[in-house]
This record gives sequence, structure tokens and C-alpha cells, in this order.
Amino acid sequence: MVKEIEDLSQETQKELELLGPSRQTTVDQRRYLTQIGTLYERHVGNALSGNYDPTWDSNSPLKLRMHIHSLNELFAKDMAHYGHLKIFQTVSGEVDGSFDRSAGDQQNIYEWIRTLYRDSRGAELPGTVNPAVLENMFRQQSSPWERIAQDYVEKASSKISDFIRMSLEKIVGDDEVRASLMSQIVRRQTTTSTRAMEILSTILSDERGGILQTVNHYFADTLAETRQERVMARLRSLDLEGVPMNVTDVLSGIHLSNEQQAVNDIHDILKAYYKLALKRFCDTVILQVTERCLLGQDAAIRLLSPDLASGMTDRELADVAEENFATSTIRNDLLSRIQRYQRALDIVRQVGI
Repeated sequence: MVKEIEDLSQETQKELELLGPSRQTTVDQRRYLTQIGTLYERHVGNALSGNYDPTWDSNSPLKLRMHIHSLNELFAKDMAHYGHLKIFQTVSGEVDGSFDRSAGDQQNIYEWIRTLYRDSRGAELPGTVNPAVLENMFRQQSSPWERIAQDYVEKASSKISDFIRMSLEKIVGDDEVRASLMSQIVRRQTTTSTRAMEILSTILSDERGGILQTVNHYFADTLAETRQERVMARLRSLDLEGVPMNVTDVLSGIHLSNEQQAVNDIHDILKAYYKLALKRFCDTVILQVTERCLLGQDAAIRLLSPDLASGMTDRELADVAEENFATSTIRNDLLSRIQRYQRALDIVRQVGI
């Protein structure tokens, strides 16, 4: 008899445990939500530091840092391959392999520069370059940046949403509580995504909308090196090996018209600045949009934490964590049955059955 009652009591206790901790009072609800927030916060920290459960699938949405890292690499690759409107060339007039692509606008960049240069002539002296022309060309050359960057931010937001959804499924057992928390996070996610696009728009405006500026020595060094390569390329084209040197002939051979010199200068200045600005833009988007906005302290992914419960009123807490009537009824029934089994055990043991 004792064994049978003990078995029934244990089975009932297991059923009660499956319901999770009690959430019938405000204290219970706050404790319950704080525990969830603690688990979730630790889960986010592990995901962003690359500390993954070895049992997870290789492409699990929970491996958030891995997915963000992959998106960053893809973003940089897409920008390098498709971020430019026209394909830059080498000083020898060949396609620069680092900017080559199989599809898109294949118009000779020198023809494009020459046309814009002629159409934009103003008060500058012949053979000189109007800075406004360079700014306009850079804006056109970098016109694909917006589409590529927006696509990257949308993909990053999607990966974060997938992580949040699966994390809640893993941590929160109650469907109603999970749905309520997800609803709050989705609202914050909408705000976060809007803010991310606003920051991206500001970065694009800073890079493409104003004057061209840099204090990075890479620009001046690259430009000086390119100009030297141009002179050497023209000298090589004269095929002077074994021929008596004549300075007049050499100068005549490497001389360029004012227009051609201006076109070459525009190409080389644009290319040197574009390469620098591209790297700067990619890093800035990754740091300011993804890391600080989408994954930062005010982002949707950080909403669920131990502090969430402490900041809620009793009514707000109940709306999220209160047990529904059916669960509460089942819990009370199970508790009552366990108490009856315990009294029955006491009686049986007293009478020695």
C-alpha cells in the first residue's frame, strides 16, 4: 500500500514540475521573469562571444556571432566587387583586376571621365581639375553603395530576429509567456531597425554627400605612386633600350595634352580616394550600424534581461507572466492531490498497513 501511494505521489510531483515554477502571485511572477531574463542575458553574451553549445547544428541560428561574421565578410566582398559604377583601370590601360566583374556597366572609365570633364568645365584653368567635378564623379561611382549596404543591414536584422525567436523557444517553456515577450521584443526590433537605417543614411550622406576629405597618408602615397607608374609606363612605351638618349625626344614622347593629363589625374585621384573611402565606409557601417545599433545596449536583442521584471508594474508583470486559468487550476489540483497522498501515507504508516 505504501509503495503504491508513493508511486502516485511521485508521478503527480513530476506532472507539477512540468508546469514550471508557480506564477500565481506578483512575487512569483517577478522571480520567474527575472530567472528568464538572467538565462537569456547569459545566452546572448555567449552567442556574441562565440561560446556555442557543441550539440548545436553547424548552421544553427543560435550561432549569432558566426552569422554576423559571415555577413560582414560577404558585405565587404560585395562592396569590393559591385560597389563601383565604372571599372577602374591600370596605368597601362588594362582593367584593374581588383575591380573587375563579369556583369554590369563595362563602359571604358576614361571615356566616362572625359565626357563628364568636358560637360562640367567651368571657371578652372585648362588642364586643371575642378573639385566639384571630382565630388560628382565620386557620388556616381559610389552610387551602388546604398543598395548593397541596405541589403546587408536587412540580412543582419533577420539573423538577429531568428536568434531571438529560437532563444525564446529554448528558454521559455510557456507558450503564452513566450508570445508576450516576443511581442515586446518585436516592437523594440522595429524601432532598432528603423534607427539602424537612419544611421546608415547618415553614414552614406557623410561619405557621398559632402566634400571629399581624408587625412590618411594612404591616399597621398597611392596617388604619388600611381603618377610615378604612369611616367614609367610612358617611358617604357618609347622602347629606348639601346637608343642614344635624347632629352627632347623623351619629353616629347611622354608629353600629354592638357585634357588627357586632366583625365588621367581625375582617374587616379578618384581611384585612390575610392579605395580608401570604401574601406572606411565598410568598417563604419559594421561598427556603428551592426555592433552599436543592432547589437548594442539599446537594441531589441538586449531588451530581455533581469532588469526587465524589476521595471514593470504589477499589472504589466501579470500581463506577461501570470498563469492562465487552466494552468492555475491544474497546478492547484496537483498540489491538492500531493497533499492528500501525503496524508494517506501518514495514516498508512501509523496503522502499519
